[in-house]
Amino acid sequence: LVVVVLISSDKSRRVLSRGSSKKSRRKDPIHIKPSEHPENRQLETETQIEESPWHRCRLTKETPDEPVVTPYGDVFDLANIAREIVKRGKCPVTGNPLAFKDLTRIIIVKGSDGLPICPVTRHSLDAMSNVICFRTSGRVYSKHVLEDFYFGGEDDDDNRDPISNEPVHEGDVVTIQDPIRAAQKRLMAREEAQRFDPSKALSSGLPETVRAPEYFNVENYVE
Repeated sequence: LVVVVLISSDKSRRVLSRGSSKKSRRKDPIHIKPSEHPENRQLETETQIEESPWHRCRLTKETPDEPVVTPYGDVFDLANIAREIVKRGKCPVTGNPLAFKDLTRIIIVKGSDGLPICPVTRHSLDAMSNVICFRTSGRVYSKHVLEDFYFGGEDDDDNRDPISNEPVHEGDVVTIQDPIRAAQKRLMAREEAQRFDPSKALSSGLPETVRAPEYFNVENYVE
């Protein structure tokens, strides 16, 4: 009986050892798939947020009931961003510190089709538009309204909101959308993602002939 117990005990130890080995193997960072890497997931999330229409809440991607903008140019529904401020005190897009005093309620003028337009030029503010707002009035405009503005001189007070006529200083201007800057950020995100998954190199919008071959996948080289 004693011998049987010892054999069973050894077998149990071998089973436990084998199981713990597998468990530790799964936790080994070397065996984490590139798509599961936390930095990679964060980059993909930020890219998805960035690609949503500028006038929708960056969290829900829905039209906000009470639109507000952060100093970093991110539009949210007030109720949604309020919860984030209370819980984390940070902007969920940039990760920068954010307080209620940093939010500006914005006024978005819409055309007959229900989409945003510039109240001065009457042009649509679509995905290819440079969109700004003035923190003094909260009005959203096309960047074209700044063509006659001059910042940095003694006559800063001559820069006026074209509708409310309030003085506008350089610090009052918030860039909500800059298509060139957005494209650069997406490119940087893809380049950063390649650090964890080289198979994503040259993907997205390029001809099939120049994309990375299937065999160029780090998962093929990880046991």
